[in-house]
Amino acid sequence: MFICGYGANSQSNVFRKMRDRFADSLNMITVQCDYFGLEYMWTPKSGLQILQNLVMGQEELSCYSEDEAKAIFFDRIKNNTYKWTVRQKESLGSLNDMGPVQAMDILNALYSLDSFLSVNGIDYDRHKIVVFGNSHGAYLAELCNSYMPGVISAIIDLGGYVFPGYLSPQGFRTIRTIVDGYNAVLDIRYDDLIKHIVMDREIYDLKALYADECGKAKIIAFHGEDDFLTPPDEKKEYIGRSDNWIFNLITGDDVDGEIITSSAHNLGADFIKLIQHTFDNYTLRSDEEKMRFGSTVFETDTAIYDIAIRNGRPDMICHITGQYDYDKIKDIAKSRPESEFICL
Repeated sequence: MFICGYGANSQSNVFRKMRDRFADSLNMITVQCDYFGLEYMWTPKSGLQILQNLVMGQEELSCYSEDEAKAIFFDRIKNNTYKWTVRQKESLGSLNDMGPVQAMDILNALYSLDSFLSVNGIDYDRHKIVVFGNSHGAYLAELCNSYMPGVISAIIDLGGYVFPGYLSPQGFRTIRTIVDGYNAVLDIRYDDLIKHIVMDREIYDLKALYADECGKAKIIAFHGEDDFLTPPDEKKEYIGRSDNWIFNLITGDDVDGEIITSSAHNLGADFIKLIQHTFDNYTLRSDEEKMRFGSTVFETDTAIYDIAIRNGRPDMICHITGQYDYDKIKDIAKSRPESEFICL
């Protein structure tokens, strides 16, 4: 199973290539799903083009030739810093929830695959259910392992975090574009709906979810010393709570220019080479059979979460025990301000 993070989806070239390649080279069934809210997790391809559209607008751009527009644009942005706060058209029924619903989608994909193979009499190695995720994808893989501990054999964790920082009240996913030679900067900040309405942050916190039991999957984590999302000491402490989890701190000395090109978030890694390296150097097969979709109950200060197979699929029921004003939440979702572009 491949789980992408921000800025990618199942049709991204690297994930299509990985599914095709490893199905053959490792003789494994490869699967990936586009989970709930993924359409709100995009990353702009050209911050410079976005800045030009924001600074000049389509109407003004249409008045000039391409070369004239560029000259005016670069003169206008010189020595300026811009901030674009993006508020997408999310709703209570369609949003980037950053965690539980997305994890349940992934568990549903695995359950559907297992059902399809079983119905068609196709046997496979239930001792070797491996999940690769980078960044948010790695985080979701570990949510899945906590929600249904008997499903996954091993997780290859590239730069996963233990709590989504963008869920914090002041957390913004920020994409910075620096315009060389003009001393100009554009910060695109995504102000996601979920952080304004989330009722229970504990169900997102891997350290809380794994407080009593560390799931049953082996985790092999690769984490850069310069990772800006999760400090390496925090990730090391989290991974260190289980003898079945392995933490690899990547420093500048580990950058080889082939598998790893950076010690920052995601390591500038070649996903294909990193996965192959992990298969070659670690035991990913478990002693126990996996794809066992059992039941789990989590209790937090706010709610009780009952996770089990219901109506032929993995399902999470949330019983709210704390205070939660649903009418207020609906009002927040309906009255979201528009995106805001300012020059600082």
